[in-house]
Amino acid sequence: MNSISNMKTFSNLLAVGLAAGIVGGCAVGPDYQHPAVSFPSAYKETNLGNWKESSPQDQIAKGNWWELFGDATLNDLEEQATANNQGLKAAVARVTQARATARVAKSEFFPNLQAEPSFTRVRTSPNLANPFPDNNFNDFRVPLDLSYELDIWGRVRRSFEAANDEARASVANYETVLLTLKADVAQNYFTLRAIDAERAILRDTIELRKEALKLVQARYTGGAASELDLSRAETELATT
Repeated sequence: MNSISNMKTFSNLLAVGLAAGIVGGCAVGPDYQHPAVSFPSAYKETNLGNWKESSPQDQIAKGNWWELFGDATLNDLEEQATANNQGLKAAVARVTQARATARVAKSEFFPNLQAEPSFTRVRTSPNLANPFPDNNFNDFRVPLDLSYELDIWGRVRRSFEAANDEARASVANYETVLLTLKADVAQNYFTLRAIDAERAILRDTIELRKEALKLVQARYTGGAASELDLSRAETELATT
């Protein structure tokens, strides 16, 4: 009897030890802390002006900044680019997916209730002895399955934190793609406008060169200009 009691005691101690080991091995570690980085007390290039620590805010919407130029054509182009750009649509889809994943991870904090109702109609053979006057029976079933996971080890908590951070990163990526797209549209538009202005200036210059050549030709015919003046006028027109 003593040996049996000792074995039971040893088994209980062993079970407690294993449980403690599992708890210790599965316990959630400390919250993430940013690594400490040493900074100099002052920047050596102080002559370039005051330095300010950066604080990126990529997830913040930048607004319709291009409207400051007051150009209706640019506004229309920006709207078309926003509505039809495939890269931007893909970024929106990634944001939607990340937010859905975060909602699923958050739902694990709450109990899970599943219901699978079913209906079955049964008819027995009239040849069998049946104590009931009707051979047809209806079978209704509404099973409920309730489950809940105690977040002892912090799996649910850490999963939600990771999914939430992923959703925030996807929003920041979307805003970056949107800003890049709008900036490219504005830059290309103003480049095109500058080229159009240069073309207009060149056309006006060509007309002036033609008028100058006609004047030199008239002066050359009248003997008031030399052949060198005529050649110079023709070269200037050809060069323009």
